[in-house]
Amino acid sequence: MPSLKFETSVTLSQAQEQAIALEITTLAAQLLNKPVAVIQVRVQSGITISFGGEITQDSAFLGIALIGEINPDVKKELPAKFAELFAKYDINPKHIFLNYQETTPSAWGWL
Repeated sequence: MPSLKFETSVTLSQAQEQAIALEITTLAAQLLNKPVAVIQVRVQSGITISFGGEITQDSAFLGIALIGEINPDVKKELPAKFAELFAKYDINPKHIFLNYQETTPSAWGWL
């Protein structure tokens, strides 16, 4: 595990949603040093996002939840690496928020 939830105001086709889900998976595996087999990614596009008091068409939010802590050096890399990926989908790097949810194993359940 980690589980990543990507939300964007950009309207993506189903093929684009699937592509970005796999790209997020690959990048998260590399940066977080986790096997792809345990990474979950959820994508939702075309949602309403207000940024800076205005409705935007180029914003995104990425929530990263995982057991344990993210290495502080990796935390410094994450915004730029994901901004680079998201730019391919016309998402403004200045309109992206990331949220890290570092928890203990007892806070998670799975089948």
